[in-house]
Amino acid sequence: MNKVRLQDLTWVEAEEKLKAGVPVIVPFGSQEQHGPHAPMGDFIITEAVAVAAAERAGAIVAPVIAGGYSEYFKPYPGTISLRSSTLGAVLEDYVDCLVGQGFERIIFFNGHSGNSGTIDHTVRKIRDERSLRIPVLSILGFRTPEMMKQLFPAGGAGHGGGMMAALYLHLVPESCRMDLATAGKYHDFHGLKVTGLNTVDFKGYPIGIHFNYNEITDPTGVIGDGREATAEKGKIWFDHIVEGAAGFVEWSKGISWRVS
Repeated sequence: MNKVRLQDLTWVEAEEKLKAGVPVIVPFGSQEQHGPHAPMGDFIITEAVAVAAAERAGAIVAPVIAGGYSEYFKPYPGTISLRSSTLGAVLEDYVDCLVGQGFERIIFFNGHSGNSGTIDHTVRKIRDERSLRIPVLSILGFRTPEMMKQLFPAGGAGHGGGMMAALYLHLVPESCRMDLATAGKYHDFHGLKVTGLNTVDFKGYPIGIHFNYNEITDPTGVIGDGREATAEKGKIWFDHIVEGAAGFVEWSKGISWRVS
């Protein structure tokens, strides 16, 4: 049996992995709404990608960090948002433990774009203090415009639409409620076109206005079309993500991540 999750290993088996110099993947995401039809824990997807990539590339996977920075989703019941300082501290603690034991190849797998600011600050702090680079894979970034257009022609990459639901249908179909799937879009803000969670268009110029998500969407919280999701589409995208992620993990073994 090829055990790749740290929680499934004995400490002796973990020591063997350490001596072999295997990379350690640290997966995390968020607990937030993805429309009325899909479950809230996108860390489920991140962990599944990490495990599949680790099996292919000969890595191990640290226990998934379930929470992330999702402040703007807090109006939706079930959201659990970590403060940026909390998330950063947890990531640092993971790295401190692993590096202290001798692991030198640590890779973050992030499944939630809202974590990006915290991650950037944290990995630069680790670089400065420990002279160690931590590569960060944004797993949902393993996609092409052509693939998304083919799989989700109506809704595209909108939050709470078909994209994430397809991955959930592939991984945890029992947690989905496709009978509630619907389409949705951004609403204008006092006559200005909303172009993202933090921006509006003002006479062709981007202006930062930091919304809560329920202020700029339908009550469903959907941007895009959840009805496009199928398990088959989810498998196509999941396999593409795993191929890209495993390829990077394999490549990462060939270089030192120490900053000279």
